[in-house]
Amino acid sequence: MILEQQLPTVRAVIKKTKADPLCTPSVVTQMEWEAQGGTFNPDTARPMIEVEAQRGRVKITGKKPGFDAVNIYFRKKGDVQWKLIAPNRLRFPFYDESALAVANTPEVREYMAIGVIADEEIGQPSEIKEVVYAG
Repeated sequence: MILEQQLPTVRAVIKKTKADPLCTPSVVTQMEWEAQGGTFNPDTARPMIEVEAQRGRVKITGKKPGFDAVNIYFRKKGDVQWKLIAPNRLRFPFYDESALAVANTPEVREYMAIGVIADEEIGQPSEIKEVVYAG
């Protein structure tokens, strides 16, 4: 629990330290700050999200592997146009607390995320996730 609470701070410190000109590749290796697994390709990478209807809101959780942030989009099922509801989101979860289009009438909502690096959208969009939201 304590580690989970401090993890964003630890990651921020590591990121800042890695950006310092005095931080050499050998320091990164010694500190084991190298990414595990395959290499990150920003052109083909995609964030992953999950959505859950809760009372009065929709909870959006996910991962943004290799991206600085994500932009989260929403639309009602059947609509063509996406609406940006969370630009440059650094962390999950995000809560969509927008009202129903028609009061007391449940609706199907769709969500997707796109990775962001240096304030530019890059890579592939996440899978579209849908949820029935009743308010």
